[in-house]
Amino acid sequence: MPKAVAQESAISEQNNTSTQTPKFIYCTITGYYSVFKEYMSVEIDFGQKRTDYKKSLQDHRGKLTDIYSMAGAMNYLSKDGWEFVQAYVTVDGRNNKTDSQEHWILRKEVNNMTEEEIEDFLYSYVSKKK
Repeated sequence: MPKAVAQESAISEQNNTSTQTPKFIYCTITGYYSVFKEYMSVEIDFGQKRTDYKKSLQDHRGKLTDIYSMAGAMNYLSKDGWEFVQAYVTVDGRNNKTDSQEHWILRKEVNNMTEEEIEDFLYSYVSKKK
């Protein structure tokens, strides 16, 4: 009989231990290449309204960063817990030129953050228009 009670207790503990599904937020890093430019321009989209915010990436102290490559953006964001999910490339060959865009999708686990904290965190990366 005590053996059965121990099993019931273990089963009860298993049922009470909920496995929380991770909650993530996502962003996209887009790098623009052009045959007429010798450098890449990089944008990071956190889902903000483009009319309210510039695309400039800043650190959490408000200082604008100098990011000129996909790897630079990934290295910068990985410090805050962002992880790589997927990448794809798009190519535009109109008007006798070839432009390509490289897209990297990233995610960050935010299980212990409220919706307000998540929004504040995301907007801390972008500078408000003056």
